[in-house]
Amino acid sequence: MKKVLSVLVTMFMLGVLGCGKKSKNSDAWSGADSGTEASEQGGCIGGDEGYDALFDDGLVDPIELVSDLDSGGEIPQAEAKDDFTFEVSDSKDIFEVIETIEVQDEDVKTADEGVVPQCPDDMVLVQLPDGRRFCIDRFEASHSDATETYKGSSPIPASRQGVLPWFPVDFETAKTACESVSKRLCRPEEWFEACSGPDHTVYSYGNNYSATICNGIDAFCHCDPYPHCYPVCGAYFHVVPTGTFPDCTNEWGVYDINGNVWEIVDYGDGLEHFRGGAYNCGDSEALHRCDYDATWNPSAKGFRCCKDVN
Repeated sequence: MKKVLSVLVTMFMLGVLGCGKKSKNSDAWSGADSGTEASEQGGCIGGDEGYDALFDDGLVDPIELVSDLDSGGEIPQAEAKDDFTFEVSDSKDIFEVIETIEVQDEDVKTADEGVVPQCPDDMVLVQLPDGRRFCIDRFEASHSDATETYKGSSPIPASRQGVLPWFPVDFETAKTACESVSKRLCRPEEWFEACSGPDHTVYSYGNNYSATICNGIDAFCHCDPYPHCYPVCGAYFHVVPTGTFPDCTNEWGVYDINGNVWEIVDYGDGLEHFRGGAYNCGDSEALHRCDYDATWNPSAKGFRCCKDVN
């Protein structure tokens, strides 16, 4: 019997795209400085100060955001779920499909003797603890015409590296966008599994919060970044193109699921639920956790899509 196996065989190097601690008068990305009068109440910094310089330089179109001043509840303390810490490799290689290899006279099997399910090239396969599998976007959703410096406007979503994510967005817009490409919004158990990985860690990269692995408010502190450095020395916090933080991932191969922009998840209860935190969360250690569920309408609202396995 003849099976065709698509093999991920090529590597390319990632660098930090468009990031830097420069002033608004420079050509690089710029964000809020330590003097910005932004209020916070257990949530994320109000507005989208990180885009100011981009508007001034004409790089992107301005957008209006709702203030994140009231989380509507207490933020849980960040505690490790277990004693296991998943060490992320220092390698900055990722893979893409460039070749199809034909395997003859044998079946390609998974560990449970089932045929390997197929996901689209822009998605990765994730397995739930009960054995069910699904596909999830590798990167946060972006407009299909987005670039590194332009958010785009196409109603068709894409999941690709090196472009600005699609935000802000509401539930219906995100749902319609996913369905337009034969996908759907992720369910809570799916999103949590994709975030916490096979070992169910607190963050996608492990149990211990890092200020620099994913894009959070501490990642671009004026001082050397460390957990909760923003209140002490300020930061040029800003959204970044997808995949800019190459170690913000896990064994499933999902990128940026902690930080950068929040991700809408479909709970089926009529409420808007956001997971994963964002670049402007005042307490990234708490709000970036895979188990944190925000229903208080944060500003940097993005999404990614899921898909049933055929």
